[in-house]
Amino acid sequence: MQDLLDSLLQKPVPIEELDLKKVAAGAAVGLMLSVFPASADVRHNDKVEISWSEAATKYAADENIVAKVLAGEAGSAGEEGMKAVACVIQNRSGDAEDLVRKKYQFSSMVMPAMMEKNYKAVKAVADKLASEIGSLTDVTGGATNYVTKALYKKVLDDPKWAKAQKLDWVGKMVKTVEIGNHVFLKGK
Repeated sequence: MQDLLDSLLQKPVPIEELDLKKVAAGAAVGLMLSVFPASADVRHNDKVEISWSEAATKYAADENIVAKVLAGEAGSAGEEGMKAVACVIQNRSGDAEDLVRKKYQFSSMVMPAMMEKNYKAVKAVADKLASEIGSLTDVTGGATNYVTKALYKKVLDDPKWAKAQKLDWVGKMVKTVEIGNHVFLKGK
């Protein structure tokens, strides 16, 4: 499935040359991937590569971990998306490195291949934003959490499902802003 998605994203193709089956499959994969939150419990994400304890060990001494998490969480959303994630980290209390390493907070921690690939692509911007945490102008309206738009809608539409998935916390928060594919939230 990942190979199909990668092949669709490698190079632009003139519309008359599109394989509609591949386009439909890619759209389906994109929709499935958009349902999973960026900062929710990764049991909801089928791309987990390592456990939380393995992630803690792997990244214990990584001095670029904050920038890598920004890239992993929102690298495909560009500077604006990564800045929004950096603001969420900034809006929480504590050391940025400790916050991103905390279990169940940033799902890219358990997807190192994707996180490292994104980091290579956006390294300069991610490094810059990570170094500015603490002095960034907040673009999220004070958000301390975020989820994908699709997950936010599902939680609001089906509170029983949200509770069963331990995502009912999403519905208890106030939406502050939408940036890219994410809905940013803060406590009431």
